[in-house]
Amino acid sequence: MRRGFDHRNAQATLILGLLSISTTLWQGTCAAGADDEAPASIQHVLPGGGPGPVRETPPAQSQHDAVFIHKDYVIEKSPLEALIPYTGLDATPQLADASAPPGDELTERRVIGEMARHGLVPDGVMLDQFESTLTRYLKTDARTASGVPKLNIVYERFNAENSDEFRQRFVIEYVLDAVTVWEQRHTASVFAPVFKALMLKNIALAGSIDNGRGSGAVFENFDRDAYLARAKAALDTAPQAAIANPIWYETMIKIRAMQSATTHEIFALAKEGASKFSGSVGIFTSSTTGVMNASQFPARDIELLAIAAGEYAPEGERNAAYTRVYLSVLLGHGPQSFQLLKMSPERFAAGVRELTEKHKIEFMYQRLALMSCVVADKSTSQALWSRIRGRPIQSIWGNPEFFEICRAWTAENDTQDKPREDPFELQEMPQREIEN
Repeated sequence: MRRGFDHRNAQATLILGLLSISTTLWQGTCAAGADDEAPASIQHVLPGGGPGPVRETPPAQSQHDAVFIHKDYVIEKSPLEALIPYTGLDATPQLADASAPPGDELTERRVIGEMARHGLVPDGVMLDQFESTLTRYLKTDARTASGVPKLNIVYERFNAENSDEFRQRFVIEYVLDAVTVWEQRHTASVFAPVFKALMLKNIALAGSIDNGRGSGAVFENFDRDAYLARAKAALDTAPQAAIANPIWYETMIKIRAMQSATTHEIFALAKEGASKFSGSVGIFTSSTTGVMNASQFPARDIELLAIAAGEYAPEGERNAAYTRVYLSVLLGHGPQSFQLLKMSPERFAAGVRELTEKHKIEFMYQRLALMSCVVADKSTSQALWSRIRGRPIQSIWGNPEFFEICRAWTAENDTQDKPREDPFELQEMPQREIEN
């Protein structure tokens, strides 16, 4: 949070202002409804002269009007409503099954993200439901439409939603209280210790960025190493989690990377975890940042990491695992860092075929289309763009201009005088936010 500006108070003031305006407008509308002289534009939807049936919609005056008059409009259900349906003020909240229509990757991630935000609270009933949901995800190996374990999304969204907020003392205490209650109610939980370690890691990260001087600093005399040591201890003292929960390894790798672990140690941890949890490519993708930061030869070591991910993947998914490692670097570090690497074009093309054959969704097509443009693989890009039908997904492209640049480059005729080898070369587009 920036010093000198309280966005929470500002939002509250804005909301109260809007409510005041809305109340005034609603009162005016109701008064008009009781008046026979109410404007014709709204009279047809208001009760005539008091209680009674709503008047019929007037006939369309044109073909254009008819399209809208007879169209059914459906208000989209919010992710929070899908997760915790409202059942009244006195009812105990029930954490619903965080599910979404098959193939809707974005909705799945949003709903799971709401669970990550609202499930970890110091309330015994909610924590019991949270534990139950995570247990089901783990036992059934529940995955999103793109093949990512839902358990990974829970931890990922918790991390994304709370990492910056750990600068605030009240957030730290609130989450610590929730984890304490969780551990007391579920002493053998394989999830609570990992959340605790992740929380302490984020405190170390936020505090080190703040250097103990910001208005939202964790402590005046902040000890980053002490928090990292506590985070590692939370995992070391939870052997039951190391046996059952693959996120234990992903979190341990991130903590050890912050403690300046060598690439050799990171590789050893990744392979140890992969040997226990077959097909958990997330253990390798979680290692990319540590390897990029620790290695003197990142191109060589990321390639070795991607090869190892393929070796531990099931038959028929080895090139896909290889490609996912490089995709995590692209999404986590950006095109400039990614283009310094030495990804195999043949394995990338094969990985795209494996991924799109198994996960036939727009989300996967657009992610791989971005990647194919960055590496200037036009044949792979053309195959992907022939399947893309939706609007640009903001979380993938950043801004929609890159979506259009990639599509235009893919459609270019290679026989022109000077075809561009890099579709994003020298492109500086203004950021423009869009909804997905």
